[in-house]
Amino acid sequence: GVSMADSEVVLLEDHQCVVRRGDDVFFIAVASQDESELIVASVINTLYEAVSQLLKMPTISRRALLEHLVLLLLALDEIVEGGVVFETDPENVVDRVKLKGAVPEALSAYEEMTV
Repeated sequence: GVSMADSEVVLLEDHQCVVRRGDDVFFIAVASQDESELIVASVINTLYEAVSQLLKMPTISRRALLEHLVLLLLALDEIVEGGVVFETDPENVVDRVKLKGAVPEALSAYEEMTV
């Protein structure tokens, strides 16, 4: 299920902003007020949880995020495309990002795969 316990919803003019805080970073999703608050929260929570798992950090720091920005971008690419939400399970997002080979060995428990 979608838990909003870790995120906060803020209304700003005709938009809703869902905010999830890391150590010294904020993850923010902005959507029309017409969108479901639960779906928007689900997207931001999925992104946060997936990146947290990929970085092996329960609370994401700015430094770690900047050092591994490609993981955030790949995770976001797996979750949303063209404004359409495709995935809301952090485990599936993590698995797909790992398949793309972007996770450094130091962060990944998996051996590099060759075809």
